[in-house]
Amino acid sequence: METEQDTALRELQEETGITEVKIIEGFKEEYDYDFEREIEGGVSETFYKKAIFFLGEVKTSEVRISDEHLDFGWCDYDIALKRLFFQNGQDILKKAHQFLLKEQGFVL
Repeated sequence: METEQDTALRELQEETGITEVKIIEGFKEEYDYDFEREIEGGVSETFYKKAIFFLGEVKTSEVRISDEHLDFGWCDYDIALKRLFFQNGQDILKKAHQFLLKEQGFVL
């Protein structure tokens, strides 16, 4: 059975082509969300999903995005925070940033 981390690494490879990732232990955040999508005959169906986030370090700058995405970018923290539209994404980025600062010995 695939673990949550295995799933995250597989999805990362499928959606970006990135295969070499060093997982940073100790960080895991998640949230549930739902969205509606039109299916056959103009009928809408609600889908329920859980997003699980880990931190990872990559050394490559080569990214090959899948058809699920329009674009990508490597950003510093401040720019990434401004580009995130949904509050739950902003909250997770803030937690990841605080976690990394704490790991590096910075006092917040």
